[in-house]
Amino acid sequence: MGRAMGMGLIVTQPYGDNARYDFAVDNGKRFKRVQVKSCGALAKGRGSYNVNVGRHTARGAVPYLKSEIHAVAVLIVPEGRWYIRRGRRCGGGWG
Repeated sequence: MGRAMGMGLIVTQPYGDNARYDFAVDNGKRFKRVQVKSCGALAKGRGSYNVNVGRHTARGAVPYLKSEIHAVAVLIVPEGRWYIRRGRRCGGGWG
């Protein structure tokens, strides 16, 4: 968020727990909703990281809808790296 603000973007965070996104970025022309996820360990026996991009409901986990978020920002904690995926299908069906 600090880097986005340093680029002159407006960064907002919803109040409460009812929004599907963690923060939004506004450049004065567009308002983009971003969900933040992280992963702290390699998947066993795979040599890769697994990040679940979805939300939990009473019926179980479901993917985010395209109308709910514009991008997913993922932090791979052991490597200290951020990845941003925009408007594409990720795993179960967001995109």
